[in-house]
Amino acid sequence: MKYSKEQILEKFMHIIVEIAHLINQNQELDQMTLEILKLLQDYLDIPAAFICLHCNDVKSLQLYSQVGLCTQASAQCNPKAKSSCNTFFYEKCFDSYIHCSLYVESVPREELIRNELFKSGFTDDYCMVHIPILSDIEILGLLHVLIPERQKKLFIDETSILSLVAGKIGSGLVRKKLEIGLQHYADNLEKIVQRRTDELREKDAQLIQSGKLATLGEMATGIAHEINQPLGAISLIVQGLQKAKEVGKLTDDLLHDKLKSIHSQVDRINKIIQHLRIFGRNAPLSLDKTNINKPMTDVFELIGRQLEKHSILVEFYLDSGLFVCADNNRLEQVFLNIIGNARDALDEYEKTVEQYRQMSNPPAWAANWQKKIIIRSFRRANRVIVEIQDNAGGIPKDILDKIFEPFFTTKEVGKGTGLGLYISYGIIHDLGGEINVNTTIGIGSVFSVTLPEATE
Repeated sequence: MKYSKEQILEKFMHIIVEIAHLINQNQELDQMTLEILKLLQDYLDIPAAFICLHCNDVKSLQLYSQVGLCTQASAQCNPKAKSSCNTFFYEKCFDSYIHCSLYVESVPREELIRNELFKSGFTDDYCMVHIPILSDIEILGLLHVLIPERQKKLFIDETSILSLVAGKIGSGLVRKKLEIGLQHYADNLEKIVQRRTDELREKDAQLIQSGKLATLGEMATGIAHEINQPLGAISLIVQGLQKAKEVGKLTDDLLHDKLKSIHSQVDRINKIIQHLRIFGRNAPLSLDKTNINKPMTDVFELIGRQLEKHSILVEFYLDSGLFVCADNNRLEQVFLNIIGNARDALDEYEKTVEQYRQMSNPPAWAANWQKKIIIRSFRRANRVIVEIQDNAGGIPKDILDKIFEPFFTTKEVGKGTGLGLYISYGIIHDLGGEINVNTTIGIGSVFSVTLPEATE
């Protein structure tokens, strides 16, 4: 069909609008180019059009999308080396690519029929138009359009419609490549973030485990005392049995009672060792519905006797039915760190109190002061709160903001790693909770651990 210049321009406007719409759609690059070629074929009533794009991997042009060609058609060429493809033999294709300019060459009807590349029958002579698809900095490929010879002047000289369409295709290709590049970057970034997250989690797990071992190391003396007490009791019982045997007073009832006492002390040692093994193991994080009071009271199986030895009075005010979703072992580590710090702070503040007591007229508070830790657990709204209060004179303002920082410690070298509160903060934060401190100089401090209440 022959079109007038006005008809071509009208069709051109529709094509440009439709191409802009296709470019903005969320679809794959090959689908976009195919839809554009179908637009050209339908609006301009042309038998065939195809796009060859430059492939960086093989450094050549390859047939990317086509309409009106036989389905088995494929092509690959290297215009810079003037190496033609095995399917199409149009020399002007090279010139168009090298000079980045539109080229036209006539293709007689007999040749079109003979090479059997096109689906349509041909009653006229045609010409193949090669139009470079350009971006701002490079040639992306070529648009090839088969048009009737008699329409050549109208399509090329008078309207420049094909060059403008190729320009739109170039814009679309650049946009799609940018989208693909951004998506690829986003996918890689997601993988990188996931990998780094996994690495950080692994490092956090290692740090938590190191903190456990460091805590156990600091507690070594106290743990030895915990075990030595039942061992001493066993030794005394055995000595008593020996003396009873020597003087002939070892009766069956006495032997039974003493063996029962020995068994009780051995059971106590086993419990301490078993608890140390559970606490010290490097187990994977296990979030279970946990009574908040259990990890709190478990702490005192490790340091209860030690606090007694340090003359520290511990008072409990624990509400019942307080459940959180947490790892019992890690919560125990949190409470152990806080209580251990309170113990050390009380021992240090005791030196200050003793100085007041040495005065000729000591203040009443110093005379009556006793080392004390008060532990409360309660529910507020849908949160479970544990407060650990001491009367160790409070935390100076100049260090209050640093206590949760890694490796910050006021203890002597070799007596603290500065990781306890830092690790505790991380554990509670990972569980969706908070850990805070409220301190009053001259009185003491209250550490608050707040966690979401476990739902049914």
